[in-house]
Order: sequence, then C-alpha cells, then structure tokens
Amino acid sequence: MHYTPPKFPEPLMSLGRVAATVGVHPRTVLRWQAAGTFPHGLKAGRSWRWSQAAVRQWMAARSKEATGETRA
Repeated sequence: MHYTPPKFPEPLMSLGRVAATVGVHPRTVLRWQAAGTFPHGLKAGRSWRWSQAAVRQWMAARSKEATGETRA
C-alpha cells in the first residue's frame, strides 16, 4: 500500500513568517486577529498558521486603503 500525504489547498505560514511578511511583532498579529482586523489563523497544537493567500489578500486590501483605491 502506498501512502500519499494529504495536500493542503494552499501553503500555510507560521506566526513568525506572517509577522515578518507584514512587518510587525508577532504579538501584534495576534492582537489584530483578536480584534478582527486580521484574517483568523488556524491553531495547530500550540502554534498558529495562516493561509498564505489570506495574508496576501489582507495586505492587498490594506495597500488599496492606504492609496485610496476603491473597487469599481
């Protein structure tokens, strides 16, 4: 029998990676998540993981807000 590991639909990012990508301290990411201003992560044991796509979308939305762009 051949084992095939499960495939995730998208890569997951650790708290440290998310914080470095966004440019803030890891506690800030957790505070934003608790406040509902950052995508909710997935708790895996004692570690948090975030969808790479969700983090990218959040960053793109923040960038549009900062530049004043709106959807047409």
